Amino acid sequence: MSFLSGSIAIFFRDKVVNFQTGHTHCTWMFDQNVGYRHWFAIQTTLRLIVGFFLPVIIITGSYITIGLYLKRNQSAKRSIRNKQIRLTKLFFAIVVLFLMCWLPNELSTALYMAKGLGFQVAPFPPMVHYYIHICSTCLAWSHSCINPFLYAYTRGELKAKVQELLCKPFKRRKAAKKEQRKLLHK
Repeated sequence: MSFLSGSIAIFFRDKVVNFQTGHTHCTWMFDQNVGYRHWFAIQTTLRLIVGFFLPVIIITGSYITIGLYLKRNQSAKRSIRNKQIRLTKLFFAIVVLFLMCWLPNELSTALYMAKGLGFQVAPFPPMVHYYIHICSTCLAWSHSCINPFLYAYTRGELKAKVQELLCKPFKRRKAAKKEQRKLLHK
């Protein structure tokens, strides 16, 4: 399904050269009988469904199913129960992180689609929306970089090392101030 929605762009993209500036850029090139707006709406809708809503439904459904299984099979042992609680929190964090990273981009894309269909929905100038879209796209793709850290950070030993690494400069500064106070009081 994602290949199908992504392949639409292959058939309808073309290079255009602006002869005044000499710049080359990609643009959509659609069949004139159907119209740009309709093809753009179809491609954007497929992207929203396949690239956002379907993954949200699958991720959320999977983690809810696992969470319910863990709840039904709660262990009497405190250590295992604590691990189950941490796992449930991790699942929640994964879904929230996905939404935080991808939702702004999907909203921006939906605004572009609405604008392409002739609706006046963006309450800000087009260039502002363009830069918001660029930033939201960077945020969306950063999800792939952030996710491994989320998984790794939930491991106790890595979490302790990261905290040690981040807190080390503050501990050194605190120790130096303590040493200075000792010297002043002598």
